[in-house]
Amino acid sequence: MPKLKLLFVTNAFPTPVEPRRGIFTYQLVKHLEDHFDMTVVCPLPWFPATGGLSRIKKYQNYSLVPPSYAFNGITVFSPKYPLIPRFSESLHASLMYFGIARCLKRLHSRNHFQAVNSHWLYPDSAAVERAAHDLGIPHIATGMGCDVNHDIYDPAKRSSLLALLKSVMAVTVKAESLKQVLINNGANPAKISVIPNGVDTTKFRILDQGQCRTNLGLTGRNPLILYVGRLSEEKNVATLIRAIAQLVSSGEIIDLAVVGSGPLDNELTRLSNELGVNGNVRFYGDVDHETISTWMGAADYFCLPSFREGCPNVVLEALACGKPVIASRVGAIPDFVSASNGILFNPENLTDVVTSITSALATDWDPLAISRTVQDLSWDATAANYARVIHAVAKPSAGISPPLVVDPTP
Repeated sequence: MPKLKLLFVTNAFPTPVEPRRGIFTYQLVKHLEDHFDMTVVCPLPWFPATGGLSRIKKYQNYSLVPPSYAFNGITVFSPKYPLIPRFSESLHASLMYFGIARCLKRLHSRNHFQAVNSHWLYPDSAAVERAAHDLGIPHIATGMGCDVNHDIYDPAKRSSLLALLKSVMAVTVKAESLKQVLINNGANPAKISVIPNGVDTTKFRILDQGQCRTNLGLTGRNPLILYVGRLSEEKNVATLIRAIAQLVSSGEIIDLAVVGSGPLDNELTRLSNELGVNGNVRFYGDVDHETISTWMGAADYFCLPSFREGCPNVVLEALACGKPVIASRVGAIPDFVSASNGILFNPENLTDVVTSITSALATDWDPLAISRTVQDLSWDATAANYARVIHAVAKPSAGISPPLVVDPTP
């Protein structure tokens, strides 16, 4: 029986320039291939890479991504569109639309898509909604996190997002909390399905801590807190470093491993030096995603102090590895972290962060029990849930019988 033809559009997908970009979206696509004949489009902004403007490396890197490329066997099309950083936000969706319209039309004439699923509500879904309407393709939009929690309140984006929520056939989000935000802003609850991210439990599992530390060349024996993620303002790593400094000054024996990079690399390194904890806080930069499970195995605790999040896969991965999670009470994190597997704090309150870490250090955790809290969150289950929603609104085709599901449209 032929598979339904699905167009999948997102800017959050690995590229030859940034192979770790949107790795969780790649994992979803790999599992969606069991259900659909997939075509992946990753639209990215184009920005000049000459003269003084080339210093904006992020946008220069986007320009270096070829119009089409292969990533681990998946062919990806990457149309470009012009963007002036910080000055084009209110036009971002329109600029993306004009950049992708011709590409999507060409691909549709070749493949005759029966549905399109876009990930990231603004600008991606807002742009794709216009293109899908042009082509007569049913559109399912997926909210990721900050595009719901933050962008819907941004005056430059709000009107586009509200129009999208009214016109799109169906919406999926990563957590109940994100669904509630959309409902509070006028979205029809009947359109919205909650589908959490998955976690690869064959890779992320309980590992021998001593062996993991040996494999990474870690010689210390102190209890180790791990942070994995981008070093940027919204991730709030500075507060975590300040919390470590307070704990160390009070006599607590604790180390922090920071894995990742970003615009605050130098600033956070200076902060740890100024606070006198450069011996306790170590920065390891970007690492291959394949080694993240080893870092999880080497740690005793995982901490994510972000000001805002969607459904961070790194939290699910830490839990699958049996590590207690000390994290911000934001986004979808409270949907997965409770007293049985971690402690939540207010990221704006340094004292609360310190108290939460102290409580975690004093708690006798059961790694196996922690791991079991996410055992049902497989990528297979996630892909099957997407398939049910997509089939419910997709164009019918001879030889394809959609499963019996509740129609998410009003």
